[in-house]
Parts: sequence; C-alpha cells; structure tokens
Amino acid sequence: MRDTKKQRRELEKQLTEASSYKHWLATATNLDELEGTLAWREEDGCELLHEALIRDHITAMKRCRDKGDTRALTRVLQESLYRHLGEIGNPDLYAIAWSGTKVLVSEFLDEVERSMNFLCDNPMPGVSDQQKLRLFRDAERVYGRPALMLSGGAAFGIYHIGVTRALWQEGLLPDVIAGSSMGAIVAGAICTRNNRELERFFNEPGEIHLDAFRWLEPKRIWRKHHAMDQFQLLHHIRTNIGRTSFQEAAE
Repeated sequence: MRDTKKQRRELEKQLTEASSYKHWLATATNLDELEGTLAWREEDGCELLHEALIRDHITAMKRCRDKGDTRALTRVLQESLYRHLGEIGNPDLYAIAWSGTKVLVSEFLDEVERSMNFLCDNPMPGVSDQQKLRLFRDAERVYGRPALMLSGGAAFGIYHIGVTRALWQEGLLPDVIAGSSMGAIVAGAICTRNNRELERFFNEPGEIHLDAFRWLEPKRIWRKHHAMDQFQLLHHIRTNIGRTSFQEAAE
C-alpha cells in the first residue's frame, strides 16, 4: 500500500512537471493503470452512456462504407452527428480517468471521421459537389464548432500560453478563442497571428512580453483609485497584440 501511494505521488508530480502533452499523456496512462481506471476505459457495462446505441451506429456506418452506399451513410451520419448521441457528452464520463474516457467513445468518433472522409472522397448518385458541400456545411452548423474560453487570473493567466501551446502542437487549437482579463490578452495574442507567426510565438517564449502588471505606489493608489499601472498594461497588450482590430484578425 505504501509503495502504491508513493508511486501515485511520484506520477502526480510528473504530471505537474510534464513539458509536453506526449509526456503528460504517458504519465496519465501510467497513473490510470495504477489506479485501475485504465481497465474502466476498456470494459463494457457503463451506466454513464448508451453503449448499445453507440455500437449500432458504429456498425451501421461500417456496413454502409463496405457497401459503398453513400446515400445510406448520409442518413446514418445525420443521426450520428447529434452531439449528445448515446450520452457521449455526459461530463461524468470525463471525470474518472486521467488519460481519457471510454474507449468506445473514441471508436465512435473515429468512425464518424472515417465516414465523413468517405463521403467527401466518393461520389453520391444524384448529388452534385455543390449539394454535397452544402450537406457538410449543414452538418457543421448542427454539430457545432469547438471554442476555447480562457479565464482570468491576473499574472497566473500567463499559464494559458502553455495550455494553448499544447493544443497547437497537437493540431487541436480551435479557430474560436475567447477570454476574460488576462485570458483575453492571451487569446488576442494568439488570434492575431497566423500559423507561421504562432510557431515563433510558442517556440520562442523569450520574445513574449510577460510583465503585464506593475503596482502603483500607495499614494497613487489612493489618488487614482486603482492599484495597477494602466500604462504598463497597455504597453503589455500592444507589445503582444499590436493594434490589430477584430475584423483584421478574423481575415
């Protein structure tokens, strides 16, 4: 028991010190194996989701692809792209294991991706490319798009750079990023850069201006009725973001 507790503490320490997502995930997987939650990810019989429904959809998508029936596959996908199908959006599913949720959920999402690519790469009888494109756009609108919300936290908000860097390295950084307080500043610095500029931003942190806050002297705090130097904050924002407008950033 003591050895198990010692191993858990050591793995948890490694999680906090991980320098990349790959390192973090390997450590998280070891921690799940130690705690028994890795087996939970792989086993059947979970009450948190509708396993039978999800497996039926996986089977139906595979069958349609094997037959080359793009029309039938479209009908299956129209049902499968419902965000909460089989309760896969249940937040409790994502609060048990460190390294991920049920393997069945990953299998389902992978199958959806394969089916979408199949429809994209193969003709649909009686459906033009323009109509097919409209189907994909309708599916995107129904299913929705991911967005990232960065919270505040004053100087601790700088840690958002590490979070977004890990997402960017894995190709998971969404197009829509919002934030409040320091999170808004980090979001602005990211959203005003293209991929080439982001590579430099994330890989050369020494060039990022980090000194956003400077305390005023007590007398100035009393006179100005605020504690931070607003000109220092403005310099920080303009150094990292520049004067790019929302419209310019979107373009």
